[in-house]
Amino acid sequence: MAEIPADLAGSSVLFATTGPHSNRVQLRFRKGEKNEKDIFIEVWNERGFVSSRKVSDKVTKIYNDAVFGSVAWSKDETRVAFIGEKAEPAAYKNYWEDEAAAPKKEEGEDGKKEAEEKKATYLDEKYKYIDDFGETLIGKKRPALFVFNITDNTLGEVAGIDTFPTYPVFDETSKGIVFAGVKTPIQKFGMNFCLNRDTKLYHIRSPVHDSKDLPAEAGYVTCLNPTEFMSICPKFSDDFSKLLYVGAKETFISHTGNFQLRYLKWPPEAESVLVVDKVKAYP
Repeated sequence: MAEIPADLAGSSVLFATTGPHSNRVQLRFRKGEKNEKDIFIEVWNERGFVSSRKVSDKVTKIYNDAVFGSVAWSKDETRVAFIGEKAEPAAYKNYWEDEAAAPKKEEGEDGKKEAEEKKATYLDEKYKYIDDFGETLIGKKRPALFVFNITDNTLGEVAGIDTFPTYPVFDETSKGIVFAGVKTPIQKFGMNFCLNRDTKLYHIRSPVHDSKDLPAEAGYVTCLNPTEFMSICPKFSDDFSKLLYVGAKETFISHTGNFQLRYLKWPPEAESVLVVDKVKAYP
């Protein structure tokens, strides 16, 4: 089988990830040559370059770290999920800018409503301070879960998540996603070294990328282990019969500790099962 061609411009590649099942598809996250703030996702296979898409209008930083996790591939290798920095709201021109040169539009009900929403967004978001996570996570402020569809060459943010998402993984359908969500609001600073935070596992069976399309009924985001305090690093067994993860069922008082290895039967039907208990020693 032919190998995927090596990258000859490695200095601009942020990182690359290859499909774990076939080793025939590779994604390369690349910064722009003219503007380093631009981010492109390239698709490669054994024949060479397939496609490229600029995604910095939606995501401005790919996290890929030990706190938020790395890229996760779907079973059929048509999608990848990752945590990234949600793009800040677009800057609006100020109220004192001369609009005389611009042609005036007739204002109907839709025009007035759009102007009101624009003004509200300007006042709410323009000067709003958002702190970052600090320490080794400087510059990371607004984590969001993204899914890149390799077939359609599209990127979408998963809507309807009210936690800080970490460590996404696809379920057996290659569409549903399980992730560990850190309950908000929290003090962001120290998250790199302190795991003593309310963190649960969540499952979204059919992710939606536009908040307008979110279902009205409850159950879009399902908490898999509501009675457990902290759960991280979920991973499915090869046959998708078990969802394994590391965590602490009870609260603890230190920043970190020795945790348990547990699993949920999949599809989830009962409480988790203990695999390896924590060791009573210094971590």
